[in-house]
Amino acid sequence: FELCRIAKSENPTIPILAITGYTATHYQEEAFRAGATELLTKPLHRDEFVAKVAELTGTGDGPPRSAILAIGGLVGDVEMGCGGTLIRQAAAGAQVVIVPLCRDEMDSGNKGLAGADKAAQMLGARVVIDEGALDDTQQRMAIVEKLVADLRPRTVLFPAMDDSHPARREAFRIAKASTGAVPTLLGYQTATSGLDFRPSKFEDVSEHLMDKMEALTAYMESGANRLDLTPRMAQAYARYWGRMHRFAEVEPFEVIRGG
Repeated sequence: FELCRIAKSENPTIPILAITGYTATHYQEEAFRAGATELLTKPLHRDEFVAKVAELTGTGDGPPRSAILAIGGLVGDVEMGCGGTLIRQAAAGAQVVIVPLCRDEMDSGNKGLAGADKAAQMLGARVVIDEGALDDTQQRMAIVEKLVADLRPRTVLFPAMDDSHPARREAFRIAKASTGAVPTLLGYQTATSGLDFRPSKFEDVSEHLMDKMEALTAYMESGANRLDLTPRMAQAYARYWGRMHRFAEVEPFEVIRGG
């Protein structure tokens, strides 16, 4: 961990492949917080190791792996708002990273946090949660700035501007202020999006909707009492917005920058 931090302080863009024999989630989370770009668990398999090194150093046969950063006000916002889109991007080879920024005041036992890692894995993503930052605006800003610098994402997704929940408004403000060099910014719908949420981009997620709903069950199984994360709600949203896109099951986005 210390080596990762020193390396990143000397060269913020250097890719770091961490290798560990520990399988506990908190070891993996600490590695990513320290600056690791990717993580492999022992025992190593030669082909996977060589391919990962080639990917991180840009020496592989294919193009460099693209990255997508999805920011949530509360845990579960990303999965509900754009989970189907992230599943499709991960399946296409993109590196998908999810970061919730605020603590849910209604979740006194942090049960939502317990389901976040499993939900992200089911999307093909990794989740970055720093509990110390959940209550501190400056740390939240620092985490997003660091992820943008490390990942250099082409697309960042976060709650749309018109939202009545303070945590989601905070996520919008921080994301907008920390992503100056990112070409595409998209706002997704949450349960508290207002009437001024007017999406102009619609992603067909019919093929991945059931997987998205399955990922949301991780929150139900963790004991998080969040009606806005009910899998059937995701299906209802997708069908409602389908009227705007050939009556498919879709996720709506407000284009904030790019397209």
